[in-house]
Amino acid sequence: MRIERLMIQEFDFRGLAGSEVRCPVRLQALRDGRTLALAGSLIHWESQDRTARPEELASGVVKTFRLDPFAFVWIEAYTAVRDVPLVNDRDYCRFTFGCVQPDARTIFRDARGEFMRTEDWVELGLLPPGYSTLSRWI
Repeated sequence: MRIERLMIQEFDFRGLAGSEVRCPVRLQALRDGRTLALAGSLIHWESQDRTARPEELASGVVKTFRLDPFAFVWIEAYTAVRDVPLVNDRDYCRFTFGCVQPDARTIFRDARGEFMRTEDWVELGLLPPGYSTLSRWI
């Protein structure tokens, strides 16, 4: 399914361990045909850290919206206060996955995160945070 732009204020998902995940997620089509998903700060995760299991949350988004897991970009935004703009590259972490299994319960495995740099935003066809409204996405 192709989604041009969609903001989910509270994406609810149950992880493999049954824990409840709730956070804002922004979906946006990229010029090259991939879909960008930007997950914001958690609203609720039963005292667990979302960054420990990006595979579960990214898999939930792909399955819920029937996205192509091979044309998918997953970025997490880190801020404790939703009204504070994210302007530092280290406020965003892009995850790549070493294994993609479209028919498995958890589509993604072996997550590797790297902080976003200005050139990473440009490669995606987006302006870096602080240069656009991206800092107000989440």
